[in-house]
Amino acid sequence: MELSQILQILVGLLVILAGVCWFFSWKTWRWHTLMMVVLNFFAAAGFAYLSMRALKTDKEWRNKVRELENTYAKEEATRQALLAGAENADHAKELGIQQLKAEINRVTLGRGRVWRKAKVAGTMNGDLSIELEGTDPHGLAPKSVVQVFDDKDLDKGGEDYVGYLGEFKVKGVTDKRIDLTPSTPPGPKDAVRLSNATTVSLYEMMPIDNADAYVDGVSDAMRTGLLGKLPAATQAEFAKKDRPLNDYTYSFDNLRRQLIEVRAASDETFREIGALKLANTQANESIAEEKAEKTALAADLVGFQRESAAIGAYLEKLKAHGVDLQTKLVATFRANQTMAAEITAASAKALEQINRRSMAQDTPAAESNAAANAFLKAQ
Repeated sequence: MELSQILQILVGLLVILAGVCWFFSWKTWRWHTLMMVVLNFFAAAGFAYLSMRALKTDKEWRNKVRELENTYAKEEATRQALLAGAENADHAKELGIQQLKAEINRVTLGRGRVWRKAKVAGTMNGDLSIELEGTDPHGLAPKSVVQVFDDKDLDKGGEDYVGYLGEFKVKGVTDKRIDLTPSTPPGPKDAVRLSNATTVSLYEMMPIDNADAYVDGVSDAMRTGLLGKLPAATQAEFAKKDRPLNDYTYSFDNLRRQLIEVRAASDETFREIGALKLANTQANESIAEEKAEKTALAADLVGFQRESAAIGAYLEKLKAHGVDLQTKLVATFRANQTMAAEITAASAKALEQINRRSMAQDTPAAESNAAANAFLKAQ
């Protein structure tokens, strides 16, 4: 059933259900409630439609991803077959791009020119200075690229021998002297190998891998001797005539790119470590400062507590003195009240005596008594 048919059925069911709800509810629900119910049903239908479309789109994209992954896997297998070779329908081995390039270079002497037994005149910061013997001009120009191999113990071979010193660019030339600089900055081990080199061989191009070198045209003794110079892990592989050939130029270029990336990551790691060490030092200094501040604050706290205790003791003394002073003030107030009462009584008695004595006298004396009486009352 198609998506459109399913959607139509769902929409129809929703419309019918909305109509039924509306019919049975219009007498009890308000009009805006009924409208909200209908709108909710249609919103649910829209959401269901969008959800189904999203699921359909996701399914289509997943199918497309799987299709592209399968196509990529087939193309990668085809690329590997073209690169390394594969068997055809007749089970015959077809040469790949690497083998064909190697064969072409072998047939056309694709290795280019070679300068052997060049004497190392000096090394400095990865740069290499060499002197060529003979009277023939070397033909190297500035900015030329050469592959450099160490001649020391070349015949020895074995597990620990690494004769390839790297890719170098010609920095300066004279008739007999050539100054070289590495294409990739050398590491510590590379610098040691360069300083230990005495004579080197220069290749205009990286040597081409040749399966016949260990199989055809050599005696068993020579084959054994040649294979014995190889690491034990690769001797069985190089003894096969139909082995896949190696593209050393590609391999070393890839290794150089990886080395640059690793060194960049390593430098970044060391920079981060330096930043972390600096941050750690700053944190330790900050901790030391905070500890010193904490010690000073603790000393201040002790002094504050001591001063607070002294202030508290003084406050208690002030409170006791205030209580004593309040008691004395109350006693004085009460004594003043008693004295005032006594004065009032004495005044009243004196007034009475004055009134009795002035009864027999004339009116001016009465007025004088009245004024004295008023004065005493005012007092």
